[in-house]
Amino acid sequence: MDLVRRIFDKKAAPLLTAVFVLLFIVERRRRLRKPTQPLKKRMIINSIVAIPAFGLLRFVFLPAMVKLALKNKRYGMGRILPMPNVIQLILTFLILDYGNYLWHVLNHKSPFLWRFHLVHHTDLDLDTLTAFRFHFGEMIGSVFLGGCSFCYQARLRPRCWLMSFFLRQRHSSIIVT
Repeated sequence: MDLVRRIFDKKAAPLLTAVFVLLFIVERRRRLRKPTQPLKKRMIINSIVAIPAFGLLRFVFLPAMVKLALKNKRYGMGRILPMPNVIQLILTFLILDYGNYLWHVLNHKSPFLWRFHLVHHTDLDLDTLTAFRFHFGEMIGSVFLGGCSFCYQARLRPRCWLMSFFLRQRHSSIIVT
């Protein structure tokens, strides 16, 4: 889809990459915890886990969610509750963040979902690299959350869609003080 290439490939992916690299560099200089595994080993393991998950996300789920959102434009929040873009942006962030929180809780509470989510938690060193360690089965499950949020955001501007990807980047091991 042209929209996915225009928004995700040309804008979101480079921006997410820059944020990841920045966090990765800062983490190496201001480490919160002492690592328990060699960095090179973790990078290889997390890459092996991440490649199928992110491939599935980019080439299957992302186009499907965008197509679903475009098909359901008439049901989006902006159509039902007309409001300024700033308010839509804030509400979108809050709803997506809360939806991701509920999805995470569900992954911990459901024995079936936990089996997929456990891959993420087997990383012994919680840091930026952990954000890439997701089982592709968990990505399949998260498409329902993503599909709902994209339908919700259908009337919003594409920059709001990018927030759903930023919300996934929460892991870091940086001393803030």
